[in-house]
Amino acid sequence: MFGLMRKPCRVHQPELADEWMKYMCGACLAIGDLSSTAYRATLNTDAVFLAAFVDSLSGNDSDSTIAGRCALRGFRQATVTTSGSNASQVGAFVSLLLASTKVADDMADGDKSYTRMPFITSILARAQQSVAGHPLVADALQALISAETDASRRGDHAAVVSSIEAAYGMVFSWAAAVAERPEVAPHAMKLGASIGKLAIHLDSYQDRQKDARNGMLNMFDGMTDEQSANKMLEVVNETTVTSRQALSDLDLGHSLLLGSVIEQTANFARETVANNGKAPSARKRHLRHRSEFARAATAGKNRILVSASIAPILASVGCGCDVCDCCCC
Repeated sequence: MFGLMRKPCRVHQPELADEWMKYMCGACLAIGDLSSTAYRATLNTDAVFLAAFVDSLSGNDSDSTIAGRCALRGFRQATVTTSGSNASQVGAFVSLLLASTKVADDMADGDKSYTRMPFITSILARAQQSVAGHPLVADALQALISAETDASRRGDHAAVVSSIEAAYGMVFSWAAAVAERPEVAPHAMKLGASIGKLAIHLDSYQDRQKDARNGMLNMFDGMTDEQSANKMLEVVNETTVTSRQALSDLDLGHSLLLGSVIEQTANFARETVANNGKAPSARKRHLRHRSEFARAATAGKNRILVSASIAPILASVGCGCDVCDCCCC
């Protein structure tokens, strides 16, 4: 799945993880209704965060329905937001928007592989078609594409960051309008800008070695590994504090969920820096939580009741992951 934001830990926060899944699956269904089933592959965790944000601002939970069995849920049914709800629609629009931005950026970087994949190249057209009736989102889409494909080519990294922050801020401002809370648009823009700033910096940090090999410009050019890591950690800490402040300034109904996602995302970014730009693998995150999962399973506190005799076996293979929803956790 694409995106920067990371879901709440299922071991420590199972209720929040279930709430996150409700919005994630609702947005996925909405993408299928809006475009087609194949486009569900564009689902983005940043868009899921925005879907939860819309519901938080409105103060009312979206209508829910029972979704059928899905492989990504371990073939379990689940209660999800309806595909026609505002939250799910926002999640669908923004997923397509961000996917199209990624496609445009890669094509501008000279990636020729997309010419052999008509489905991938169609994402950009589908996103433009989907947001045509939403001028603010359409402007944000164009701003994101311009930032990625224009300013970065000139080496004007400050302009890239500024454009990304503005575009993310526009999308969050639109979400406030959808939730009928236009008075909080400035705080929403502040939250969006901080997330956009973290996203573009982390993306550049992860790509700095690849960009160096390909002769591409990168905002960490000229820095040693230590300097790059320190700069990235500064951005993580700054954007986390800004995001927390923006959330506290907003009157939200699901602040626990959004706050947990922000903290998990910050931890993920710090782990990426510790791994010199490589995202922590699911296997390592399995192992990190195996002891907690064993205790939770033994106490019968995990999502599916696991007997005490099975818990040590699951723990020994590293089950208890906080980045997936397999059938055993």
